[in-house]
Amino acid sequence: FDHEQARPDRDNYVRVIWENVQLGQEHNFDKYNSADVDTLNTPYDYGSLLHYPSNYFSVNGGDTLVSLNPGITLGQRDTLSPLDIQAIRTFYGCSASITTTTTPSTTTNTTPSITTNTTPSITTSTTAKVTTTKSHRKG
Repeated sequence: FDHEQARPDRDNYVRVIWENVQLGQEHNFDKYNSADVDTLNTPYDYGSLLHYPSNYFSVNGGDTLVSLNPGITLGQRDTLSPLDIQAIRTFYGCSASITTTTTPSTTTNTTPSITTNTTPSITTSTTAKVTTTKSHRKG
C-alpha cells in the first residue's frame, strides 16, 4: 500500500504547495503512474492512515498539501479509516461485511434479604493483524 497522496488521481483532490516543501523532501510528494499502482477501485481517502497531514515536510510550518474541497482535514495517525479497511479487504479478497462480536452478560448476587441485578453490558471487540509481503503494485 502506498501513501494516498501518491495516487495517480491525487491532483483531483489535493494540491501540493511545492514552495513549502523542505529541500530534499520533494520525492515524498511524487505521484505514481496509473500503470504502476492499483487503487483497488476505492475513492480518494483524505482521512486515510496513509495520507500525509497538511503540513508534513514543511520548510516553514505552512501547508504542503491543501484539499481542493474546503474544510477537509488531511490524514490522521490514529487508526485505519473505513476506506483503508475496504482496500485491505478488497486486496485480500475478504467479504464486504465486517463482523463484530457482542456478549451480553447478567450478574445476579444474592445475600440474605438483598438481591442485586446488574444491567447487561455489551462488549465489542475488533482485532485485526495484517502481515504480508504481497504488493498491490502492478508489474
